[in-house]
Amino acid sequence: MGRNDKLFEQQIWLTVLSGGGWSGEAKLVSVKNGIATVHSTEPVKSGAAIRIDSGDALMVGECRGCRAQDSQFETQITLKQIIPSVTDLARLVASIIEASPRSAETRPAGTPIEAHTRN
Repeated sequence: MGRNDKLFEQQIWLTVLSGGGWSGEAKLVSVKNGIATVHSTEPVKSGAAIRIDSGDALMVGECRGCRAQDSQFETQITLKQIIPSVTDLARLVASIIEASPRSAETRPAGTPIEAHTRN
């Protein structure tokens, strides 16, 4: 096992965002080489977009495959993004907005900040 591999069993909230979406409790069994292994009571279609909530962490990815195993399903998920602390991210975003020369409310929607700071 490599130094970035993690094996554990942790309760999570799994949300399948596409491919017959559903959400519910599941168990995160391992994360190895950017692939999460999850056990759940419902199957997940290959290619489905997935959201994993674990405490304050948020992970998003795509289902690589799912197979029945005893009375549950084992799903392999390619992780695309991992946010270790949503709370810290929210604080960072708030501080960036507060430090901005012009607040987000005064910029036209969809306009980059740089366009308003050049002179």
